[in-house]
Amino acid sequence: MTTAIFQDVEKYYGKTQVIPPFNLQINSSEFVVMIGPSGSGKSTLLRMLSGLEEISNGKILLGGQELKTLSQLERNIAMVFQNYALYPHMSVFANMSLGLKLRKYSASEIKKQVLAISDMLDINDLLNRKPAALSGGQQQRVAIGRALVRKPSLCLFDEPLSNLDVSLRSRMRIELKEIHDKLQNTVVYVTHDQVEAMTLADRIIVLNEGRIEQDGTPTEIFEKPKNLFVAQIMGSPTINILHNMAAILQSASSQEENQRKMQVLYPEGYSIDNLIIGVRSEDIKPVNAEEKQDSKLYFNGEICFTELLAGTTNLHIRLATQEEVICSVQGISHYHVGDVVSFAIENNYIHWFDKQTQERI
Repeated sequence: MTTAIFQDVEKYYGKTQVIPPFNLQINSSEFVVMIGPSGSGKSTLLRMLSGLEEISNGKILLGGQELKTLSQLERNIAMVFQNYALYPHMSVFANMSLGLKLRKYSASEIKKQVLAISDMLDINDLLNRKPAALSGGQQQRVAIGRALVRKPSLCLFDEPLSNLDVSLRSRMRIELKEIHDKLQNTVVYVTHDQVEAMTLADRIIVLNEGRIEQDGTPTEIFEKPKNLFVAQIMGSPTINILHNMAAILQSASSQEENQRKMQVLYPEGYSIDNLIIGVRSEDIKPVNAEEKQDSKLYFNGEICFTELLAGTTNLHIRLATQEEVICSVQGISHYHVGDVVSFAIENNYIHWFDKQTQERI
């Protein structure tokens, strides 16, 4: 296995800088996921790491050696693309074995390694078929098998599951994680899907305009987002952001009680006017008046939309300030559009952000 290190790597297209000086170390055997919106630079970084895209400035080290000094064989990098990129005129076996043939492996060794990986991916019965005879999920398995069969020291994935349906994506996530646990190869995986990032990654890199907003474990990124941008990237539904807490407090039925509690909770040196509050939908709970406790803040709102998703119902609640929050409840909700409800936020689950800098407090 190998490490990959970006050292002050920049990328320009003409005079336009798309990646400012970028520094990152990816450790041996790590499963690193880069996530960010379209245009955040994640695919460009991946392509520079693979050698498909030239670096404008800086350098990338692979196993301690500069990438551009290594031949394709010495790099031993495999890449899985979003569109699979299989050769349509070749059988599955031929697609998977091509890289080994180019490296002059013997026929017996090629057969051994292809069968080992195809067995792991459960595609043994597809080896004689051509890509046109395969489903999208089968083609993706073949593309992954082709990448893994030559035992790459670094495996790169560029949104490999985005063309699959929801249930197949879920199965493939599990399989990719199991394969990595078995092979312990170094993986860099690019996606815009936060579910993939949370379920696959040992470490998540959140990108914005070619810069790292936060680098941490899935738990760290989700529970302690560094700023408002990261908080809104991670989580489904996206985190509720309340900009106008003073007006919300004034409109609440328990205005004085809430203000008293909030004053105790304010980060030192801040007032309600220079704070933004973030709260996850699962941390907002509908309550009855008799259930009120000192450890919670209470607000009122009108349900404007309900959204049933499998075993969860999302209640879209409009506050008196016209801001909307989403409250996720388990099961099928008995609430209806037009209902006015009270809901509670546990004090410990509030995320505080500076209104000017948008950084976490």
